[in-house]
Amino acid sequence: MRRVYASSMTYAVILALIYVGFQNSNGLIGMLSHVIFPLTSGAAFAIATFLLKTYGYSRRDPFQRIWLCMFVAVALLFFADVLWSIMAVTRGETFPVEAGILNFGVFTAFFLTLTGVLRLFRLEVSWKELISALVVVVVFGLIVFYVFLFSSTPFEGDVVTLALRIFTPFLDITLFTLSLLAILTFWKGKLTVPFFLVSFGIILHTVADVLFAYTELHGSFYPGHPLELFWLWSYIVMVTALYTFTKELKV
Repeated sequence: MRRVYASSMTYAVILALIYVGFQNSNGLIGMLSHVIFPLTSGAAFAIATFLLKTYGYSRRDPFQRIWLCMFVAVALLFFADVLWSIMAVTRGETFPVEAGILNFGVFTAFFLTLTGVLRLFRLEVSWKELISALVVVVVFGLIVFYVFLFSSTPFEGDVVTLALRIFTPFLDITLFTLSLLAILTFWKGKLTVPFFLVSFGIILHTVADVLFAYTELHGSFYPGHPLELFWLWSYIVMVTALYTFTKELKV
């Protein structure tokens, strides 16, 4: 597994160097972004498909239900990235509504994954950890609501876009809270490393969503923006988690 972790870290560093090195050439970094996203999320989708066949997808088995939800989330992420790239190239949009709708499916699948995980393994945290988590969630929640609702004028555009911008902060806070609780549950357990990584990947994804909302609302987002690294890093973490499922997890 050390080679897998080393490869993941190497790819994450390479992506960071690419994004930093090509910032002065927005056209090139934008084209690279449209290619890198589907490739990275596609790798996660490929592994998820393989593991779906390995573990099965019965709704009666609690672990298989978790895995099915995780597969759906990863699959929707891949399709959303492909759609996002196509819409960005053909229509020049930085916030395609169609991709945003798919992201609602991603949020729902991740929510079912995390709630299933916490039910299966039970929440085991101390009072100090719980209080610390509560403080972090409150701070994150205040930041999210400031970014989405108060830092600009988000109430502009069509009905679907308005709905996405109004409900996304609630979804981000919910996923962040569940992921943090999962991390507190799993960070000490070796056999639960995959679930720890999944939770950490979802946290990175929510952070990327908040940063995107802030830059997009202020008109400063562009394809190839450095904040995209948080999305890509979340994919890398999830790919690592998915591969780790085959090596270390025993339920």
